[in-house]
Order: sequence, then structure tokens, then C-alpha cells
Amino acid sequence: LIDAIRKFGLRDGAPAYVAHCPMAFDGKGADWLQQGTEISNPYFGAAMPRCGDIVDTIEAAAAP
Repeated sequence: LIDAIRKFGLRDGAPAYVAHCPMAFDGKGADWLQQGTEISNPYFGAAMPRCGDIVDTIEAAAAP
């Protein structure tokens, strides 16, 4: 999904943030999309909800 949004973009609205947790999947790491810049880790949930960093911002493009 992240690759598709990078390729085709977002329509009007807020940007999407790509977040990364280096500890997910036994240290292999994982990325996810989220709204806002406060980390909300879907892989560790209540145990470590703020584990991760924003690694990219995908801006919304104005409608033609």
C-alpha cells in the first residue's frame, strides 16, 4: 500500500506518514502508514505503543 500511495499519490487532505519499527518481526523491522506524527505502533500495541520513528511523509496533492 505504501508503494502504491507513493506512485499514485493522495488526493486533497492531510499527508500520510510512513512510520518504521525496527523491532517488529524479530528485528527485521516493519513500516506502516498513519495519520499524524505521534507514533501509534500497530505491531506492539499496548506493550510499546510509541516504538518507532516517522521515516517519510507523503503529501497530498491538490485536485486539478
